Amino acid sequence: MRFAPFLLLACLFAITSLQAQQRPPAYAEVVRSFFRAHSFTEEGAVLLHFAKRPEGWTVQIQEGMNFEVRSEVLYWPTDSTAGRQLAGFEPAGSAEEQERSVERFLNGGLAQEEYCYDRFPVYGYDGWERDLIGTYGAQPVLRDTLLDALARAYSSYGDLFLNRFSVPASRARQFPLQARLAPLEKPGLARIDSALAYYRLAIATFRRLCAANPAYITRVGNAPVKQFNEELHVWSMMDMNGYPERGRPFLDSIHFDENLRRTAHNYLDACPPNAVLFTYGDNDTYPLWYVQQKEGYRTDVTVVNTSLAGVPIYVQSLAGSLRFDLPKSLYGKSDFLYVPVAEPQGAPKAPMTLKELIRVVSAQAALPLAGPEDPTPYRIPGNRLVQRVDAAAFRTIHPDKSAAFAPAMNWTTGSYLTLDQLLVFDVIQSNLAKRPILFTSKDPLHAGYLVPEGTAFRLTPMTALQQKKAAPANALRNENFLLTKFEAMEFDRAGAALPSAIGTGWLIDLYTPLIAYHATQNPVKARKLYATLKERQPLDRFYSSSLFDLGFTVWTLSDRKEGLALLTTALNKLRPEHLAETPGLDPYPAAQWDALRQWVLDELRKRKATESELNALVDATGPLFP
Repeated sequence: MRFAPFLLLACLFAITSLQAQQRPPAYAEVVRSFFRAHSFTEEGAVLLHFAKRPEGWTVQIQEGMNFEVRSEVLYWPTDSTAGRQLAGFEPAGSAEEQERSVERFLNGGLAQEEYCYDRFPVYGYDGWERDLIGTYGAQPVLRDTLLDALARAYSSYGDLFLNRFSVPASRARQFPLQARLAPLEKPGLARIDSALAYYRLAIATFRRLCAANPAYITRVGNAPVKQFNEELHVWSMMDMNGYPERGRPFLDSIHFDENLRRTAHNYLDACPPNAVLFTYGDNDTYPLWYVQQKEGYRTDVTVVNTSLAGVPIYVQSLAGSLRFDLPKSLYGKSDFLYVPVAEPQGAPKAPMTLKELIRVVSAQAALPLAGPEDPTPYRIPGNRLVQRVDAAAFRTIHPDKSAAFAPAMNWTTGSYLTLDQLLVFDVIQSNLAKRPILFTSKDPLHAGYLVPEGTAFRLTPMTALQQKKAAPANALRNENFLLTKFEAMEFDRAGAALPSAIGTGWLIDLYTPLIAYHATQNPVKARKLYATLKERQPLDRFYSSSLFDLGFTVWTLSDRKEGLALLTTALNKLRPEHLAETPGLDPYPAAQWDALRQWVLDELRKRKATESELNALVDATGPLFP
């Protein structure tokens, strides 16, 4: 018997080794491994896609327009420690080409996909929801990551009954209630009942997750935030699909956390009366909809979610509260996906007005449906757009009555415009001098005209010089908003909802530009604002990209030690061992972290940092990554 401990130890070691071998590789590892040995050139609508199946990682070739799988091959089997060499692909490209391909998959706006691949047992193929539900749906005890995966599988499967985009023909044949709906078709009761059955399971599972681990972090925040967002998702799906009475019980049963209420009020209170507010994600949309629908708060503001604005039935639902000219005959067509923009040829043409843009595109609604050789029959003749400005009329809805405004606003678009982009342009040309227009984020297409307004950005027809001249008045308005209206999140309350990015970095993001502005005008006031910020939120708890700007600003205010501490915090919060401390923070590539620290050191040298100060930052932020 004296050998039993050694036998037990050997067995434990064997089990641990087996588990280590069978643990599936991360999505990033699979992508990098594939492009180290293969290359693939996407042509037209033919796309490369990775899927995580029970038997391992597969590589698919898809038809991009309808997501039909042309071919699929097992690349990294579950019982293997490396990917296979696959036939039918070109050899790997150069190191630079490999990195570009990897970058497109990992950092091409697909962070949500990486989250699902790495946390879910299966994901990324038609039927993953059924497989996951079949394996885990009846299990009474699951760890938090599996509860997250199961809840999302239920929710995603519910969405399939209300889908208006491309559906693989095989699924439509097998599950007729999941066949593609026409863009403006009202789903029948059988679809609604089926969707609600799975939505209820999703909510119940998210509630299990909240009970088991309320601190569990998702991409949108902790578990209470995700549960709330799912409940509002169900309400919104019922509302936009024409069944508001079926969605109301979900709205009425919500436990609305104070942090979510503060999120909603902070956004809505930044809006002037009768404003249009364009939002982008869950956290800047769902809390606002809740307080408007359930509490009647700031219902004068029309909240438009741009992510949903690519869905025709949602656009149709806006018609009663928002003025725009796009006709149903256009956005209701099944082949209306996007509008290509013609490349400028020869001498530059005069820019097209936004009103003409909408007229031209709307007239194309009469064109025949697109065929297989041409995915869209629509065209815009040029990439330069203009909106003439009636300065006197605009001044009536702007707080600074003495400000100067540009006679016109100009845009240069990309190679195509999507429905949501067309809708925003349409709203601008229809409402510019009638209703204040704001955005919760600085949309790159409109960034040149977006001026900070509390927690939002106000679309303002000003040149860069005019914005600079208006900066003092704008700074005073924003300072007043922060000091009298803005409500900070409660970080330490047990079970509190903590929305990612908004909850953790909002105050820092808002105070930093004000402190920087006053640092050049009134350093005493800048220091006072910085002291107020520290009183309202601990600066060393979460990551915010504004910590870098704040650190350099505090450095210039002659508090070098404090500035150095802020820069150290910003760098350390991005290291892998600290990423989980900030909800929703994506992994930061090692090479980019090394380059970022070098940039900080270079910037400090420009500001006359001593070698001892530079060495202190290096020591405090740890070694470079191998």
